[in-house]
Amino acid sequence: MGPVRARRCGIPCPHTCYTSRMDASNGWEKAGVMRLVQVAQHASDLQRAAEFYSALLSARYTAVFDPPGLLFFDLDGVRLLLEQGAPSSLLYLGVPDVKRTVEQLKGRGVEIVAEPRVIFSHDDGLLGPAGTEEWMAFIRDSEGNTLGLVSQIPPASPSRP
Repeated sequence: MGPVRARRCGIPCPHTCYTSRMDASNGWEKAGVMRLVQVAQHASDLQRAAEFYSALLSARYTAVFDPPGLLFFDLDGVRLLLEQGAPSSLLYLGVPDVKRTVEQLKGRGVEIVAEPRVIFSHDDGLLGPAGTEEWMAFIRDSEGNTLGLVSQIPPASPSRP
């Protein structure tokens, strides 16, 4: 990775931002633009969490380091770190069809915290594709953390059942 340099970010606040120079080795698309690299989630039992998240994400974990007790998944270029020392986080995972996903998870015995429902209509395309509804449901993972499941889908037409 290129050298780190301090600069003012332009946001009216007293902090100094640290940015990396753009080069082919670090994957940054624009110098000075931050991107999410990793999120951490609490996991008391790494084996149990590995099984739960492997099934939920339909993916094998990327790496495990035990000790010290770190388990990683790759979520489209963002690392999900499951760790005993991490705080509980509310993560939102995009799924193609939240209603179908919740039914499948119920069949596997996953606790449903909140059933799927429309929480927002994307009229202008600012936070999601224009003309879609944002559906969310919430589940409990194997470690007691709440996870949000999100789908952005076209609204049901009056002719649909």
